[in-house]
Amino acid sequence: MTAYDLNLCPDEARVPSIVKECLKFNYKTAALNEPHQGKIASHRARQLTSSNKAVLNRITIILADISDAYSLTGAFNGLVDFDILAALPTTDKLFGQVVDKLECDIITFDFSKRLPFRVKPPQIRQAVSRGMVFELNYGLLISGDSMARRHTLANAQAIVRVTKGHNVILSSGTSDPTCLRSPHDVANLARLFGLSHEQAWAALTTTPRQVVEHARMRRDSHRGVIAARLVDSLPSSEVWRLPVDLTQSKAKAVTAATAAAQPAAQNAAVRSSHGDEKPDAGSKGHDAGKASLSKQHAKRATSSGVKSKKTKKAKRK
Repeated sequence: MTAYDLNLCPDEARVPSIVKECLKFNYKTAALNEPHQGKIASHRARQLTSSNKAVLNRITIILADISDAYSLTGAFNGLVDFDILAALPTTDKLFGQVVDKLECDIITFDFSKRLPFRVKPPQIRQAVSRGMVFELNYGLLISGDSMARRHTLANAQAIVRVTKGHNVILSSGTSDPTCLRSPHDVANLARLFGLSHEQAWAALTTTPRQVVEHARMRRDSHRGVIAARLVDSLPSSEVWRLPVDLTQSKAKAVTAATAAAQPAAQNAAVRSSHGDEKPDAGSKGHDAGKASLSKQHAKRATSSGVKSKKTKKAKRK
């Protein structure tokens, strides 16, 4: 399955190298992240030097004050150039604001220091019900010092414990291309966070894909009004948007329809071939013999009926 890395933080000079390294590891989609703190009037995303459509723009709003939350409200449209919106709350009150009211796709944390508040299960359920996911960054396990590694492990394990390993994504969160790892290596690192192998693969593949789709729906829809299309009408270039189970069911339906159509076509061909054949002389003689036998049986039946009538009359007399 194809993997995602939705948190690359390079400067302008390192964008081509980190994108190249990410694609070398067979990541399907990557997101270039721009952290921002403070009030924001409007902000334009960087112009990507790569022509690959799998490279997205992301902005992470660091919420240090309640006034910073305005940029993530539905009334603010200064971030329309970004594909993905993320929030990094620094206090318990701001985390509650993100969960209850703000519009974003990813909730992330500063893994270089200990979490300043406790994440509660009701807040997790509220965030998940609104389509948000929680991000776990592994970059500091490779490039950070011993204290940063300790905090990264402790914070990630706390988030996994309260989320039970669901609705989380794994990202690098690094600006150095040498700190990137392949999806298989990241899945092994996630065992240190408390994720099982299946949960780690979901955090690299299925859940990030849902994040991208949630972000697209947030940008393209207005007040819950969306456009719906039938699954069978999707062109082949857009089949990747379907969940895995729908894609497999569509393939099975096509295979079953093809298999059912083949015997019908064969039977039609056989019937047409029999209809085109002309009867030979032997079959004509056989049919004539059957007709003569049926005539003889009819005559015998008639004569036997006449004889029975004559005997009845003789008895009466």
